[in-house]
Amino acid sequence: MPVPVSTAAPSAGPAGSSGTGAGADGGWDELPRGRSRERERPCKCTPEKGALVRKNHSMNPEPRRYQARITGFEYAITTDGKGRETAEGWNMEWDWLDIDFDGFQHSQCLLQEAKGNYDQFFKENKELKFPFKGFTKMQEQIATQGEAVRANPPSRLMWYFETPQTRAYMMNTLRQFGVPSVHQP
Repeated sequence: MPVPVSTAAPSAGPAGSSGTGAGADGGWDELPRGRSRERERPCKCTPEKGALVRKNHSMNPEPRRYQARITGFEYAITTDGKGRETAEGWNMEWDWLDIDFDGFQHSQCLLQEAKGNYDQFFKENKELKFPFKGFTKMQEQIATQGEAVRANPPSRLMWYFETPQTRAYMMNTLRQFGVPSVHQP
């Protein structure tokens, strides 16, 4: 009767090392049966190919903090010689397809844009106090981001507004480009 010959399992390294062991692939360069095609699959969430970048935007401290709170990304606010906060500083953002997004949540394939404290540009009757070019740039940003995300499923995009009037003012543009949004103080 033949005696079965065992195949040696891969080692986790020399004795006393902190090796990780055979891992998910068993060390034989194969994945378990249920995961055998994983190596062949292309990345489904294309925004993952983007990069975290540091952006120096001039903005008031409040919207800078709001952006960081929504995205979970780092930020810094510059102070003057007397310790007062200035409009200078930076936020970490997500760059994908040469388009800036305020944040990216990998687990949901969700790109994020956060707009804080823009209601200051409205009168009490909800009309603009003066022609503000920032809203034109915002509309262009919605179009650019919305088109990129729609062309790359399953990626998603969400716009967050700290204040309600700005969201209401941008709603037609958001709808036109299929960009969901939420008022989240």
